[in-house]
Amino acid sequence: MPLALNIDLNSVTYPFLRHIAQGPADGAEAALLPFVAQYAGSGVTDVCICVFCQHSASPSAVFTDACAKYAQTSEDGHPVDYKAIFYGYKQLADWGIDAYTVWFRELRRQGLRAWLSVRMNDCHNPDDPTDELRSDFFYEARRNGWMLGADWGYYRNCFDYAVPEVRAKMLAYIREQLLRYDVDGIELDFLREIHCFPSEGNPDNIRCMNAFLSEVHEICREAQRRRGHAVRVSVRLPRDITQAEMFGFDATAWAKAGHVDCVTVSPRWETNDSDMPIDVWKAALSPYGVSVWAGLEILNCRCSADESTYTHAQTVRGLAAQYLDRGADGLYLYNYYRCPVDIPSGQLLPDAALSEIYRTATDAQSLSTLPRRHIVTKQDLSPRGIAPWKPLPAALPFELVLHTGALPPQAPLLLFLSTDTEVMLTVTMNGMPCVPANAYLPEQGLNRYPPPGTVLYAFAAPASCAGRQTVAVTADSPDTRIVYAELFVGASERLS
Repeated sequence: MPLALNIDLNSVTYPFLRHIAQGPADGAEAALLPFVAQYAGSGVTDVCICVFCQHSASPSAVFTDACAKYAQTSEDGHPVDYKAIFYGYKQLADWGIDAYTVWFRELRRQGLRAWLSVRMNDCHNPDDPTDELRSDFFYEARRNGWMLGADWGYYRNCFDYAVPEVRAKMLAYIREQLLRYDVDGIELDFLREIHCFPSEGNPDNIRCMNAFLSEVHEICREAQRRRGHAVRVSVRLPRDITQAEMFGFDATAWAKAGHVDCVTVSPRWETNDSDMPIDVWKAALSPYGVSVWAGLEILNCRCSADESTYTHAQTVRGLAAQYLDRGADGLYLYNYYRCPVDIPSGQLLPDAALSEIYRTATDAQSLSTLPRRHIVTKQDLSPRGIAPWKPLPAALPFELVLHTGALPPQAPLLLFLSTDTEVMLTVTMNGMPCVPANAYLPEQGLNRYPPPGTVLYAFAAPASCAGRQTVAVTADSPDTRIVYAELFVGASERLS
């Protein structure tokens, strides 16, 4: 069962390279290896290394690359100095070492599938006059009106893929990188960002993107002839297949044409999505041999812009169990990367938590025996004018279908609910009464999922063999809302 992992460019790669650059030149190549070798035997099967985030981290004649950013002293008329950021890559380049060549080669030697990942329309930091992420093409595109524009708010600097020059630039970069590196495939990460056209629901957008995927496919065929092995195409898309078409992405057409090998269905960033219709994607794509992976983000139930709540192993197992039950061919972890040395970096979870996630996320025995949490979240991305799936908060009476996958027959089941005011709740699951229980959630650090200031209730739920649980809730007061819901599978902490 594939377990893929994406390695971020800015948060962990550049800090690690700066660390390596402080050591001796003659040991640098060997010192690079743990960055990817750590995933061998961990449970991870596929590693997607991001090389592009507005600029190219790898050597490039198409886009401004890391060495050019190191040397840059002026950007759009403003003085800049990015030497401290890009020092590591520049030092390695001076030593004649390309870190990505080393990493891709090591991944394949270790029996892991190596993917070159490209953020197709990243737009981080749109308010900044200059930014270390930006290439020279960013400013050319802005001057020429090749971006979505002011009406798109945060996304205003996204490239407009209806512009031939934008498509040509990206295709030239993809070809350059695929012919440079010996990899198993390329990932087109369109969730950074999905907004690639100034209008939504326009059939011309689909025709444009279909032609783009066709050209990517031809580039992969060229790389295959050079390498003597398959070079696959994977695309990261939002959760709803119909909404993806509104954005301009017709994955079914790509599958029929043989232009894509894998689609990763994912939330964007704000929270994991507890009800992605993986079964719908499978029905559409699997007849054409296209794999469907369920994408998991590192954030879960993010409460506010100032408070991030991170996913942990129990939550990952809950999501994994339900998506594998709904037919996912694999799982994909976004922002679950690990730095192999103890330095300041963007690693978001402790080593032990990440190791447990890698080891148990796709292991059938772990999913059936270890505690897991099925938390109701929401959809964090939808086209304009389309209300996203967001079942909570909800007025009472309330009914919810909770996808869990098969539940272990002997495992205790605890249903946790929270409301915005204190009331007396009556709860059933699959038509059977749930009994109030003295139990609490094992929340620690930044894993406090129920919103602060709400009233939390625990109920012992009846045993169930179904993969879907129907939860119904009523209250003695109509003036309250359910704001959080979770089914905890396995032993939880109980109050004495």
